[in-house]
Amino acid sequence: MKVRLGPILGAVFALVVAACSAAQTAPSFDESVELAVAVPMTGQLADFGATIADGVRLAAAERNAAGGLFGREVVVRVYNDKASAETAVEVADEIVASGAPAVIGHFNSGASIAAAPIYAEGGVLEITPTSTNVSLTAMGIDTIFRVSANDAAQGPAIAREVVAGGSTRPAIISASGNSYTEGLAASVAASLAGDGVSVVADVTFPPGQRDWVAQLDSIKASNADALVIIAEAPQAAQIAIQARELGIDAPIYGGDSLAKHEFVLAAGNAADGATITSLLPNLVTGRGADTELVDEYRKTFGRNPGIDTPAGQAAAQ
Repeated sequence: MKVRLGPILGAVFALVVAACSAAQTAPSFDESVELAVAVPMTGQLADFGATIADGVRLAAAERNAAGGLFGREVVVRVYNDKASAETAVEVADEIVASGAPAVIGHFNSGASIAAAPIYAEGGVLEITPTSTNVSLTAMGIDTIFRVSANDAAQGPAIAREVVAGGSTRPAIISASGNSYTEGLAASVAASLAGDGVSVVADVTFPPGQRDWVAQLDSIKASNADALVIIAEAPQAAQIAIQARELGIDAPIYGGDSLAKHEFVLAAGNAADGATITSLLPNLVTGRGADTELVDEYRKTFGRNPGIDTPAGQAAAQ
């Protein structure tokens, strides 16, 4: 199986990863400071949330081994937002009430956008490791930051790959009711149009859908020569499988939500030849300083990190 991963050109992401090491003499702390993490810990995206939270824990352990934050121990507390904007609002209220000065979150753009005004009003610094919707940091809120590229960088990157692949009749299938997918799909379509390429089919599906035959039949009828899938990894894998079963053999393109082993493992042969943009290509390719993070993560948690783990660690740092 061959899946090609391309970095998002035009976006600069500087990540310094230092391996956590135990201090020779454990520092003593008179008090602690809470660092909140708000990510999905249940549901289909739970593993992504867990690996981000563990990246934050590695950063906290490193800081504590060096004497803490201004002499105070950093304590990580994880909140489950269930990948839901509604739950994110409830979680944000809890975090503000807890007195935590900062939160790493949220994973989903919709959750980050919904919670941002609450954090701002409560004076809580919010740094999202993965939310890419452009509107998040265009809300006029000066307490929110991100460490990943946004859709204004990723959309054109996907479009460039589609054009470079020779496509003149691309189709897009994306999830509706999702700030991440809607923002990225719109960015891809606009970028293709700017390159003089018309999207022959631009179809959406509602949350919770489990069968995409109707949308894919429309794409097949359009004679599309490229299929851009903008969805979370579990859905994207099933869409790819159904597309191949329906005889759609057009090459597949996707965004960072597909740059996860869950997509490749679930899609199987349907993922062959897919071109996917990645916010953090070093972790995927095994090159660069991220290899130190992989080693430390395996030693600490007994498994491999997720593609978003470095973003969680960088946000905490």
